[in-house]
Formats: sequence, structure tokens, C-alpha cells
Amino acid sequence: MKKGNKLIAKLLCFALVALTVLGYGSLKAKAEEPDSFTGLKIDITNRDSATGTVYYEFFKDNNESLGEPVEISSSTTISFPAGITKMNIKVVPGTNCQVGYYDVKLDGATVSDASKDDAKSESGNVITVSEPTKEYQVQVEFREDNTPPGENPVENAVTATISLSGDKLNSIERVRVDGRDFQRSADKASATGDVDSTKDSYQIGFCVSFGEALNSVSINGVAQEIPQENEGWYYFTVPKTENQNYTISFTIGASDDVTIVWAYSEQEAQEKFNDPAAFVDHAKVQIVSVTRNGKPVSISYDPDAMSTMVALKKGDDIVVKLIPDYGYQLKSAVINDQQLVPDDNTVSQFSLYNIQGNMHFGGAFKEASDIINDSSNVISDVTIANGNNAASSGNLSLTLTDNVSYTRDVTSVVADATKVGSVDITLDNVVSKGIDGQNWTRNISEFENDITLGVKVDGNNLGANETYSIVRDHNGTLTELNATFNAATGVLSFPTNQFSTYTIIKKQGTPQYNPEPEKKEEKKEEKKVETVVQKEASTKEKAPANIVQLPGGEKAVSSIGGVYNVESVEGVAVVTQKKDVYSAVGLSNEEVKAGTNVVLYMSDCLNKKTNQALNDVAVAANKKVVAYLTADMYTITKKGVISKVRQTGAPVELLIGVPQSARSANRQFSVVCIDPSKNVVTYNDMDTNPNTITVRANVFGNYAVVY
Repeated sequence: MKKGNKLIAKLLCFALVALTVLGYGSLKAKAEEPDSFTGLKIDITNRDSATGTVYYEFFKDNNESLGEPVEISSSTTISFPAGITKMNIKVVPGTNCQVGYYDVKLDGATVSDASKDDAKSESGNVITVSEPTKEYQVQVEFREDNTPPGENPVENAVTATISLSGDKLNSIERVRVDGRDFQRSADKASATGDVDSTKDSYQIGFCVSFGEALNSVSINGVAQEIPQENEGWYYFTVPKTENQNYTISFTIGASDDVTIVWAYSEQEAQEKFNDPAAFVDHAKVQIVSVTRNGKPVSISYDPDAMSTMVALKKGDDIVVKLIPDYGYQLKSAVINDQQLVPDDNTVSQFSLYNIQGNMHFGGAFKEASDIINDSSNVISDVTIANGNNAASSGNLSLTLTDNVSYTRDVTSVVADATKVGSVDITLDNVVSKGIDGQNWTRNISEFENDITLGVKVDGNNLGANETYSIVRDHNGTLTELNATFNAATGVLSFPTNQFSTYTIIKKQGTPQYNPEPEKKEEKKEEKKVETVVQKEASTKEKAPANIVQLPGGEKAVSSIGGVYNVESVEGVAVVTQKKDVYSAVGLSNEEVKAGTNVVLYMSDCLNKKTNQALNDVAVAANKKVVAYLTADMYTITKKGVISKVRQTGAPVELLIGVPQSARSANRQFSVVCIDPSKNVVTYNDMDTNPNTITVRANVFGNYAVVY
């Protein structure tokens, strides 16, 4: 799979962010950041069809190994064992593959003793772990063995030069001739390398950025037929020229590349894909198969990775599993406007036909309760505890019916017992197909670990020194279960992992009687109230992120709803009236009347590459960055159709609260961003208040607040 993360943020659809804003999703913005990970992260990228293996081994300060070397072939996160002072990283490329890139970083800074040559050696690269409480990240790229210049010299070598001209030079990521990578110039306008002078022709290949394709190509003035793209590469056979110079002109257009992404934490979704809506909560995603033009396509990914991107083509058919955790169900059978077709025979399996755009699997899962179907006159008010022991996904459905024809003498297993009544209890696992009223249902007759059932029985029927118990008849075997009866609540509780016929009995014994004391309940309630008051007080310490404090105690509240989760500035508010914002994004009166809304997703930007690009812009203008922000605007129809707004027809006025640490009467603030055409746009502060910044913006996306 070729690398394409730099374009993914521009291609992803953010449908579930909006669904969350409208109350249709489970995604919630969180004010606090999760604790930073400490340990080792190994990121493996396989370019083209390359394969490879990374081995890691940990050592104590006495060079004692903490275990045998561990072999991995996909991205992995490992927590450091206690006492680690060194680690060994060994990188082994697969057959006809090579290591294209190797780097080790400590919290983002390259580790000086991390050597690519050492990592490829037989003994591997030993790295001193000077700070075991921080994150070490190993990045390895494997690619096909296209030997670069300087290694294994070409026979009868002569230098060839390829001159490139086109509308997007940066879109040509690599150039190779006869399977060898050529060295690109700094301006990307040429590539040089050695070729065999005795050959009459050469095969020239171009690797195009993900999401783009060659529209036209001319070589030495001759128009070429565009060959079929192969994992981002296009190959052309070119006759040898006398001077070994080759002039290539091209145009770039959109390709049929599409992606499916998901992450199991909000932070991973933001950092890896710049898409918080790609956060899958309370569920797991599995790719079962991919079909392209009627033929199966091999897809490789790590099912246990915290974030995953799968590259596909428009028109592909894909089979996936969306597996909710126990107690959760798929809410909607539509992802990014793509209808999921449930499999009749395989639980949680869906098909997506003729994919036409980038997709993410997000938080379309809702909490759901177990189902109790009770028609019994013997017991009532059934509860289930530890239900995940019976089913790892979805919910349980418990059905109770009186079995008046059950005549077996179960009192034979309990001395001096009296039969009260028998019930048949059946248990099913229910998983929603994401369509109202449609479920996968499978019967569960037995399983390994117990669940606990609680049922109400009439305690008034007990005599002196009597209690209730229960006998299970499963496949002819009678077993008295370890039941307890609480006379205060009338609840008979018992563990079980087999479902057939149950008989309530009375026997000699003493019921439990343990209602909670009144005073204890009062103290519990007082503590609860105290906690709520403290929570409210702590909330008041910091204003909501969609409010900006104004002079004189007044406050500006954003006119546009959405998710506001900024901590690097003192709030952000849209001060343009809502109706004018709707007009600025191009909504007609009819669309507004039909229920179309405008929402804003405002957060601190966590994408390191984006922030670096904005910082470079600021440094070039001799400015200092105060904060990095993500300001994404969307329109949402009543049916949930989402459209991202990158530019508005008229400016929208934003008010930003300057963080306390950056306030100064002498500072001139501004906001810089990069528009869809990659031009730098600067919005200067229009107000005179040193505590606020007012800008009129018509470009939305990633911002840097600078002075």
C-alpha cells in the first residue's frame, strides 16, 4: 500500500461529527487530553508490494535480556517493562525488498544513535533508553528492491536525465528507470541516474501521489497512451536518445483512489486522519474481503492497531464486520451515505457495493439494554448481571415461560424440599443489523463463565426457617444452583451458564435480610449532591469554549452551534448573525426552511504536519505562533447529508479570546491559514482590545494565531 496520509485529511467525509452535533451519534468532545503514552511505538509502512519484519528486544542495565526478540510485521504499540535501559531493533526486509526509511524518535526528536545500517545488520541496532518514561517511535519503510544510485552500479553505465514539466510537480513522488529509483532535484523538475548504455530502450516509471492520476503524458514530444495504474505507478517504454536526455510533460487529475479509515481513540482519529469522526467507540471493525472487477483483492492491515487506513479503488465491493461491544448495537446501516447490506448468515457482517468515495467508520453505535420476555406467573422482574460472559457483542434476550407440564421430581436432589413451580428459560444473543426491527439472533444454550440472574418470588409463602432455592435441569442433569434469597427485596439470585428448565423450590434455611440502613442511604445521597456541586463549581471556573469574555463583564456567545473544544485560546465565537452565516455558505431560504443547519467543529489542532506547515508560514513572516486551531464548518440537511465548507461567499466574523500568557497591549495579532489552493491567507485583528482578536474569515480549516 503506498503512502498517502498527506492527502487523506482533504479527502475524508466528516459525517459523524455532524451527527454527533445533532444528537444522532455517540461521539462527545472531551475537554481533557488522555495521558501521553510511554513506551515503544513501531510504525511499519509497506510501499508497493514490499514486505518486511521488525524485531525488538528489551534489556536491563546489566545487559540482561527481558525476553526473546519479538517479531512483528505491522504497526504495534508496546509498553516498556520495568527497569529497561536499552532496546535492540533489528529490521529485515522481505524477498526482493529493501529498507527505504528508518528513524527512531524520542517524543518527536530523532535519536542520535539510531542507525539504519545498524538496524539492517545481523545484530541489529542497540539504542540506549535514557528516558523510559517517554515515547520512543520507530518508523520503518519497506519497499521493492529498486536499488538507488551508488549501490550495485549499472553495467555499461551512463548518466541519464529526465526533465519534468507539468501542473503539479510535487504530485510525482518518485521516478524510476528500469526498476531503479532516480534522484530528484530540489525543485522536483528533473531526475538523474545511471542506465545501461547498451540497451535500445528503457522503462520509465512515475509514482503519483495518492488520490491523483496522470491525465496526459508526452515524452520527447510524443503523446503517450496512459497505461493502467498499478499501486500508484505508471510505466512507459521509451527509445534511447543519443544524449540520454528525456523530456516529460504531464497533467494531473483526480484518481479513483478511495480510503476507508477508523481509529479506536479520538486522539488517534485526530492525529492520524485529522478526522475526529473516524473514532469507533464500543465496537471493532474488520475487513473481510475486497472485490475489484469481480476478482478478489488482497488487503493487509493490523486488526489490533489503534488506527487503520485501507486504500481501495472506486467501484470496489467490500465485506466488513462491524462488531459492537456487549451492551451496544449498530444504530444506523448507512455510513457516509453508503448503504450497508447485512449478511443473512453471518452476524455483524455487511457488504458495501460500488464504493464511490472516501469513508470512515465512526461512532454509529448506541448503548442498548438486554431484552426480557417474561410471561411467567412463578417469577417476575428478571435482571441479568455479567451478561458479557454469555455474549461478547450486542445484547441478550431472555424468555421465561411457565412449564406446567414439567413433572420430574427435582426435590430428589435437595432434602426435604417443596416444589413451587417450573419455568423454561431460553437465552438468545441479539445483534442489530442497523435497520429498525432487523436483528441477527442465535440461541445460547450453554457457555463457560456464569451470568447471574435475579428474579422476584413471593416471600410471603415461606414458612419459618425456610428459604428459596432453584434446581436446573439441563439435558437431563439436575443441579441445585448456588442461589441466595433476599427476603428484604424478594429477589432470588443465582449463577448459571446453561439454559433449559428451572424449578423454584422451598427448603430449610435462613433467607438473607440486608436492606441498606436509612442513614447510610442519606450519607450516600449527601455525598452525591456534594460531588455534583463540586463538579458545577469546577465547571464555572472556565467558560465554555464557545463563549468569549468581553470588557465590562459582557460575553459573546457563538451564534453557530457545534463542537467547541479549545484550550489553547480563551474561547472562540462566531459573532456574525446566524442568518447571515447561512447566507454566506450559500444556503437558500428553501434549504433553511427544510431544516438544513450550519455547524462548526472548533478544536485545538493536534496534527503535527499541519502545525509545522503553519509554523513555517509564521516564521517566514517573522511571526510567533500562539495557538493552532482547527475550524471546520459543515452544512447538514435534515436527512443527515453532510457538506464541508472550505470557503464562504461572504466573510464570517470570528472572535477569539487571547490566552492569558500572550496578552500585551503592544502586540498586533493575526490569524493565518492555507486556502484550498494552498495560498497563504492572513486575517489581521480588527479590534483594539488586547484580550480579543476579531477577524473576518472566508476560509475555514486549520488556523495559526500569531503576533
